[in-house]
Amino acid sequence: MLIGDAAGHNDPIIGQGLSIAYRDVRIVRDLMLENRNWTPDLFRPYAEERRERMRRLRLTASTFSILNVEFGDHARARRAKVREERLRGNFPDVSPAAFIGPEVLPAEMFDETTLDRLRAM
Repeated sequence: MLIGDAAGHNDPIIGQGLSIAYRDVRIVRDLMLENRNWTPDLFRPYAEERRERMRRLRLTASTFSILNVEFGDHARARRAKVREERLRGNFPDVSPAAFIGPEVLPAEMFDETTLDRLRAM
């Protein structure tokens, strides 16, 4: 059973390393304490939850990186365009996922086309 960074790397820009590891530990610990037969099937829900959680966090980190770590005229113009689009309700803000957890936000906010739209701006 792999947990934390051993189970998969995430961009450290949003500072989620310990949060990811602690949540992994808590989920796996609970499964192990509630069950004595530690088969691969027992851990399948953990693997599925983690896969989706990490997908959302990776999208969040990529969005954060594009909007906050790129420099130059094009990056400034992109940030301004994103601010305008968010005020109009046309572009999701996934940054709260880094603070309140990716599972709290609606799944549709983590559409993979968001990054394509962002990069095209």
